[in-house]
Amino acid sequence: MVCSYANAWKYTDIVETFNDKNIKIIAFDVFDTIISRKIKPEDVHCEWAKKMIQDCEINLSLQKLLIYKKFVGKISKGLNIFSGKDREINYKQTIFFLSKLLRLDYHKLLDLSLKNEILVEVENDYILPESRFLYNCARTTGKRVIFISDFYVPYAAMKNLFQYFQVEPNMAYISCDYIATKWSGRLYEVVIKSERCDPHELVMIGDNFKSDVVKAKEKGFSSFLFERDN
Repeated sequence: MVCSYANAWKYTDIVETFNDKNIKIIAFDVFDTIISRKIKPEDVHCEWAKKMIQDCEINLSLQKLLIYKKFVGKISKGLNIFSGKDREINYKQTIFFLSKLLRLDYHKLLDLSLKNEILVEVENDYILPESRFLYNCARTTGKRVIFISDFYVPYAAMKNLFQYFQVEPNMAYISCDYIATKWSGRLYEVVIKSERCDPHELVMIGDNFKSDVVKAKEKGFSSFLFERDN
């Protein structure tokens, strides 16, 4: 595993923390930290809808299917808020609601939806050299590497994306799997409990100042803001 980068000096503090003997677990955000997108999030949903219309032979316009997807997502978030959880979707729940609206088999729709979510990411994502550098540096320490992400696609499907880009964590904590977000801090609590560690033994690297840096620090993590080298 190559751990070199022309401007590695810009990330000296982060790499030194990776090698700190008190740090046991290295955590990364996923999107805009490890994996970057060539297109906007709303365009990702459009590409998903195009594939779903073709694969499922859905007799709806692209715009109508997107409205349906947004609608069921709002229902799922609302139900989770009502039950005292975070404002996050349950992916299987949203597809169940969507299957009722479209009058399609739930299991077939779920399989195709997850397949297309990942396919769209594969087709439109890439990894920055500095992201690859930091990931490789983390791996060469021999320490546990995990991903912590506020995202709507479950880890079971995201594994395929990580495998494709050869950035496979020991574990990934995705908000939709736990209905807990970094933004609220609850997902960090899930990580601490699941990893059975002291918060001070973890370091978090991500591109969002509030959710990746501030909230992580509030929960006792060391944290760094990931900034692109440009």
